[in-house]
Amino acid sequence: MASPFRFFRKHQKAFLVVAGVLAMFIFVFADLFTSLVSRPGGRSPNTVVTSWDGGKLTVQDMNMLYQRRWFLHEFLLNLRQMGGMRVESEGGTPTQPTVPAFFLNQNAKATDVMARCVEERILADQAEQIGMAVSNDMINHFMKETGFGRIGDQDITNILRGIRRFDLRTSEEMLFQGLRELLLGNLYTSSIAGSVMSVPPEQLWEDWLKLNDRISLEAAILPTGNFVSEVPEPSEGQLISFYEQHKNQISGGMVNVGGIPLPSPTPGFRAPRKVKLSYLLGDVTAWTEELLATVTDEEIADYYERNKRTQFTKLASDTATADAEDEEESAEGEEASAEGEGASESEAEDATEGETASDALADSDTNDDEEDAGEDADDDVEYEPLENVSEEIRRLLANDKAVLELKGLMESAFGDLTTVYNRYGGELIEARSEELEPPPVPARLANLSTMAKEKKLISEETVLLSAREMSETLVGKAVDSQTGKRVVTQAAFTDLRLHEPLLAQDLDGYWYLVVKVEDQPSRIPELEEVRDEVVAAWKRNEAAKLALAKSEELAEEAQEAGKSLEAFFTDGDYEVTTTDLFSWFTFGNTPAEMRQGPRLGDAPPLSAVGDAFMRQAFDLESEDVVSLLNFDHTNAYVLKLASRERTDAELRTAFLAEVNNSQAVRIMFAMRTQNAQRMLLGSVLQRVNLDRQRLQAYLQAAGGN
Repeated sequence: MASPFRFFRKHQKAFLVVAGVLAMFIFVFADLFTSLVSRPGGRSPNTVVTSWDGGKLTVQDMNMLYQRRWFLHEFLLNLRQMGGMRVESEGGTPTQPTVPAFFLNQNAKATDVMARCVEERILADQAEQIGMAVSNDMINHFMKETGFGRIGDQDITNILRGIRRFDLRTSEEMLFQGLRELLLGNLYTSSIAGSVMSVPPEQLWEDWLKLNDRISLEAAILPTGNFVSEVPEPSEGQLISFYEQHKNQISGGMVNVGGIPLPSPTPGFRAPRKVKLSYLLGDVTAWTEELLATVTDEEIADYYERNKRTQFTKLASDTATADAEDEEESAEGEEASAEGEGASESEAEDATEGETASDALADSDTNDDEEDAGEDADDDVEYEPLENVSEEIRRLLANDKAVLELKGLMESAFGDLTTVYNRYGGELIEARSEELEPPPVPARLANLSTMAKEKKLISEETVLLSAREMSETLVGKAVDSQTGKRVVTQAAFTDLRLHEPLLAQDLDGYWYLVVKVEDQPSRIPELEEVRDEVVAAWKRNEAAKLALAKSEELAEEAQEAGKSLEAFFTDGDYEVTTTDLFSWFTFGNTPAEMRQGPRLGDAPPLSAVGDAFMRQAFDLESEDVVSLLNFDHTNAYVLKLASRERTDAELRTAFLAEVNNSQAVRIMFAMRTQNAQRMLLGSVLQRVNLDRQRLQAYLQAAGGN
């Protein structure tokens, strides 16, 4: 079985780079975060941001917990990397430590980390209240196990010294306080979650079915938009009530349902947070065109000679025809061989016994002849003339030059802007700490057009965009070149500060040197500003109710008729379709999807079906007809089972053969465990009366949402 640590070994260098980037990020921006979390509403450090029975947190507390949490993440990451590398240097293979891993997602939003800090503090408090304790020896054992038993006291001291934003004594205090709290919380949840780890066979069967049972449905589609005309105008009271109910939600949001994003069915009238980007564009296509003239004839001839055997033979176009002819000849040869198989085995044995030294010599001559023939084969190959492919080669070489020049140019420009920003950031921190007016934004950060002219790049700017709108733009889809993971949209709406430069690249090789120049917070408009939008949303909401009622009526009639839906809906008023075979959950088709684990399936061509749809669909018997709304309430469906890929008996036989070795079932079990742990945490937070409303208001303000 492959080591669970194989991913670390394979991506060891990437881990080290990430650790370095993370360290730089925290070192440079820790103070900026202080100003971020204390900014909302001009709150003082002593303002309470949330409370619960027996505890509370202020702005200052939250800032401390946030910085300490990232500090612990960085320390533990270094600890595991150092220990793992030492195991490998000894010729061993690191295996997953038995102690819990308290790592953070490196792309986590600041507000998500803050919420996690609150949960971890409450769980630790609960553990202490029932008499649990974590000694220094337990903490040292945890660190030793995290480092694969290869880390000593001096190593820990060196790691702490490497985290330079704190002195050694402060680092040691934060380390032991933070780990004690994390371990207490882990002890508490482990002690009351034992039942989660025991799954009866019936549950394994259910999990396995969700991945392996596949069905097809007949579906009649009732678009809810077709019922809007039947909805009367709302009264003023209805409109005000509807607006008040949904004014805090943002319209057009997406909801994660079983691992896939689906449009939210809940209307919203809150104006979303919007961000404006200014950026320098490194257009690799334009640079390729510009560099065509720099490619010399000598470079083209050299490329042609080095690559003609693999790229410019004229045999390529004839290969398909030759292969087809070879296949026909091979088929004929196989038929002849089959006829000759009637020869006696004794003849074959006689032939073998008749081999002599001269036969072996003949074989040797044949091999030499084949080698000579291989050497002469090049003489028989016909190549595309250089003049026919010279322009193609010129463009290839120009593109290579464009890629290299743009990379150097964009990285140089990024370095220049980063230097300017770091100087400005320091001045900004100093001004805020002394409650002075902030310094003016440097001209090179406020307006990129000057640098664009200097570097011969394109300067562009977006309008104010919501996260969803930005994610659909080319610049929004580009990926941070330093981490290779964060997309620009994610960075712009999480930890990217105003006027902070970010270098990114898209899949086509285009470069983007991005600066966030405006960040407009979310706000709640007055009813009069959005009256038309509220009326339209109210009507859509009521139309969905009418569509569902009609689908229920039709489903009842169809079941009584005992016909297929295609035979029942003959008047053409509603579209009837048959879906492809689908399962409740799927691992997807691409390697990237499979790595993400199981996610909710879909039922093409039906849209946004959701989990409730799957629950009803897989409960259907052959004669059942049901109705329901899809997840975003854009369609009502009348559903009937069309086919099931395997019978119940066939599924049970396959289950018994696979269950003990099914990686999919193990993953489903892990997901079920995580869900149960989340429910457990939710019940704890409810029991201690956590002030969620105050916390949510603070996090929204801190995150600019």
